Amino acid sequence: MLTDTSGILGTIYSGGVVVSIDQTLPDVPDKCVLNQNYPNPFNPSTILSFDLRRASLVTLKVFNILGQEVKTLVNEKREAGTYRVEFNADGLSSGVYISQLQAPNFTVTRKLLLLK
Repeated sequence: MLTDTSGILGTIYSGGVVVSIDQTLPDVPDKCVLNQNYPNPFNPSTILSFDLRRASLVTLKVFNILGQEVKTLVNEKREAGTYRVEFNADGLSSGVYISQLQAPNFTVTRKLLLLK
């Protein structure tokens, strides 16, 4: 993990997934949220962002429309804050995919539309 002098945590490359952690805001989010990906529809990559109210074990996964797991983007303990994860869908077919964020006492899903 890289840190620059402004306090922004840099980019982490892990298994082909680019994770940017934006902790420039001093405020801790007041709730857990999985925001709609941007852009949507997308080709071939999109950004998924989420807020965590407190430190917790988090999983962020992408599933196809049949409910089969396509990719695990995050599966680790994260501190409270705002996070952005890039999902690259190279090699996947056009169609609807589902992102799912899970944290203790919290699960939310969003639709993603891949158009090639």
